[in-house]
Amino acid sequence: MGQMTSLQALKIDNNRMSGIVPTEFAGMVSIQSFSFSQNALTGTLPTQLGLLTTLRQLAVNGNMFAGTLPSEVGKLTALEDLEVHNNQLNGTLPTELGTLTAMTMLSLGMNGFTGTVPIGIFAMMTDLTMLSLHNNNLTGTLPSQLGAATSLQNVSVHGNAFVGTLPTEIGQLTALVFLDVSTNFFTGTVPKEWRRLEALESLISGNNRLTGTLHSELGQLTGLNFLWLNDNYLTGTIPKALGDMTWLWSIRLENNAFTGTIPTSMSGWVTVGDFLFSGNNLTGSVNHILCTGALKWNTLQSDCLVARNGEIIDSAEIECQCCTTCCNAAGEDCQAM
Repeated sequence: MGQMTSLQALKIDNNRMSGIVPTEFAGMVSIQSFSFSQNALTGTLPTQLGLLTTLRQLAVNGNMFAGTLPSEVGKLTALEDLEVHNNQLNGTLPTELGTLTAMTMLSLGMNGFTGTVPIGIFAMMTDLTMLSLHNNNLTGTLPSQLGAATSLQNVSVHGNAFVGTLPTEIGQLTALVFLDVSTNFFTGTVPKEWRRLEALESLISGNNRLTGTLHSELGQLTGLNFLWLNDNYLTGTIPKALGDMTWLWSIRLENNAFTGTIPTSMSGWVTVGDFLFSGNNLTGSVNHILCTGALKWNTLQSDCLVARNGEIIDSAEIECQCCTTCCNAAGEDCQAM
């Protein structure tokens, strides 16, 4: 393998290869694409990867590599695509990642990386379109410098242990289409600055510790298909501006502390198939808002449960004749209708 000095691409994906990657590959001095994804390779990622300075794509995802991501990867300054997701890698992320200024895809999810995301590694990644850090054990705050990666379209950092507030600088990512920051320990509010994300189609921020009220500027994200803010500590009333999101398919607000009633503006929805708002302190009837028109509900869930097996067990907070699932006043004991 080391004698293939003119080889530019080596792709052996989706086979049943096992064992370790031989270090002799370092002799492939012209290689630009190195792809061994979806196999059963083990061992560590060799430090000799740093010798492949012509490399533009490194895809070893879907194996069983362990150990750390070598700092030598920072020598691959021509690298555009780094995919090491779905392995058993651990340790901290090397600060040398910040030298990869040509990067367009950085996929590190589904490993066991720990520690904080090094400050500044995104500052020069102006061509980065996809960032995946999901399902690791990363801690600390999400760096505000992420806002410098202005070409980002897809950001997935869910399933970690991030803390602190959601960076306002994410509002600078005007090309962003998908954002998933769910299942962390983020606090504070959804930043008003995110109203600038006009291309955003999915905002997933459930299972955090967000507080405060939802600002009406959120309604400016009229292209959203998915808005998931469930399982937080959000308070106040639901903004009527959410009714302006005419392209919504799925909205999840359950298990917060919203008060008041469902805004009548939501009667203008035409594409929503899932709306979950149980486990709040909402009251009133939604029959004239959500149970008329052309909406066909896959899931409409509220605190509308009054009886089980014909026996009166509660007084419903929400009157809803078209709900597919009704929960008790505490948002629990949910029953299919």
